[in-house]
Amino acid sequence: MRRLLRALVVTLAIAGLLMPAGIAEAKVKKTTRRRSTRSARKAPKPVTPGPLAIGFTVATPAIALTFDDGAANTAAIVSILRAQDAKGTFFVCGARMGEASEVASAVANGFEIGNHTYDHVSLYGQSYAYDAAQIAATNNSIQAATGVRPVWVRSRSGQIDATGMQAVRDAGQSYINWDVHSQDTDWSLTSTQIEARVVGSAHPGAVVLMHATRPETLVALPGIVAQLKARGYRLVTVSQLAGMGSPRFSSETKAKAPKKKSKPKAKVTRPSGRSRSRRRR
Repeated sequence: MRRLLRALVVTLAIAGLLMPAGIAEAKVKKTTRRRSTRSARKAPKPVTPGPLAIGFTVATPAIALTFDDGAANTAAIVSILRAQDAKGTFFVCGARMGEASEVASAVANGFEIGNHTYDHVSLYGQSYAYDAAQIAATNNSIQAATGVRPVWVRSRSGQIDATGMQAVRDAGQSYINWDVHSQDTDWSLTSTQIEARVVGSAHPGAVVLMHATRPETLVALPGIVAQLKARGYRLVTVSQLAGMGSPRFSSETKAKAPKKKSKPKAKVTRPSGRSRSRRRR
């Protein structure tokens, strides 16, 4: 009987040593999952960067036309503006500096180049190191091409939080958004509608947002410039406009976050032949 009990104890002990390996692995995975979920819940939310500069209060009728997503079409835009004695500011991406000679020519002709991040990204919800690297790499690309270091930074869609703003300040630069949007990111708009939008919203000290990559914007540009000049406006760079007055700030109280895309709906066909929409999980 004693031998039997001893054998049973040994068997249970061996089983106890062998079984935990698989169980332990499962427990580790579960614990890791719990920890990562817990840390994700505890992760700090992006903080508002404070009011963002969107334009300037000036005593003279002057406007800054700005073009995001360069360096595409820089030469074409410079040609249109120069023909009517106007200036502009290009916010270019470091990774898109294939047209470096066009950017250098723009600077030589009195135009301004701004930093639009290296990979055309948002500066919202990222780490400080990531934001700082995006800004520094773009500064280096622009300076290598033009010999000039950008004064202004603007992130993709104007998205930035307090961390991104700190990276901008630490780079010794200033951040600028806009107060007149041409809405040329709406591909359904015609050049005539883009022109009407810009001219109709113009006011002294405005910073106008357009996109260098939009064909309709290039078509609308000569008319925009002609109409604004007919109304007595000077078309200058952002730095020139800043030198004429004081910055105006947005009234936003939250960090500008990227818009979340809604989940697509899938149709589920029932045996009866009827179909019903169901949101994918």
